[in-house]
Amino acid sequence: DDTPPPVETAVLGLQHYLTMFGSTLAIPLIISEPLGLTDPVEKGWLIATMFFVSGITTLLQVTWGNRLPIVQGGTFSFLAPTFAICGMAALANEGWEVRIQHVQGAIILGALVEIVIGVSGLIGKLMRFIGPITIAPTIALIGLALFKFGAPVAGTHWGLGGLTICLIVLFSQYLRRTHRAFELFPIMLAILIAWGIAGVLTAAGVFPAGHPAHVSLTNVNDAPLLRVPYPFQWGWPIFGGAALV
Repeated sequence: DDTPPPVETAVLGLQHYLTMFGSTLAIPLIISEPLGLTDPVEKGWLIATMFFVSGITTLLQVTWGNRLPIVQGGTFSFLAPTFAICGMAALANEGWEVRIQHVQGAIILGALVEIVIGVSGLIGKLMRFIGPITIAPTIALIGLALFKFGAPVAGTHWGLGGLTICLIVLFSQYLRRTHRAFELFPIMLAILIAWGIAGVLTAAGVFPAGHPAHVSLTNVNDAPLLRVPYPFQWGWPIFGGAALV
């Protein structure tokens, strides 16, 4: 029930955004290859749509939902079914827009199934069989299955990756009592320091173009300043029985 000062609230909100940024950004980056999406600009549209819709669902959740102070981002649980849909034989020669239309249709139908399960009260009966022994291994299996996607990216330069991890631990666990900034903003400080070091080393020529730690704003400068995603921007969803299953 706390009401922090406006400036502190804004900075805490920015840190929360940076905390969810990695996982939310990872989802469109991971599915772009199965979709066949290679153009950086079009990939940016997918990323922007992800964050835009995440913001809408977060506002709905904190206004009319359970009002927990968390961001409603994407879920890695949908990645495996998405890979399966993109790999269907019928889509082998189709473009990425057609693949995403099939994915959209499957998500819409799947959402209707979830709504029926919730409204009918069936989920209450199922919860008797879904406890920590069921949930913990499921979450662990999802995370471990995705390790091969995240770790190689971090492993392209363990110096910066390890620095970021060490700084987060240092600030949040050991320096939190020395200054309030370390207690409130450990993640944001770690990200900014690591990114700043990468930027300085890029400017000094240590990280040339093509290096995993090279900092470039070219794609940012080339992107339009404002683009508002809209429903079915890549075509109307396609509803298929195989994708629904």
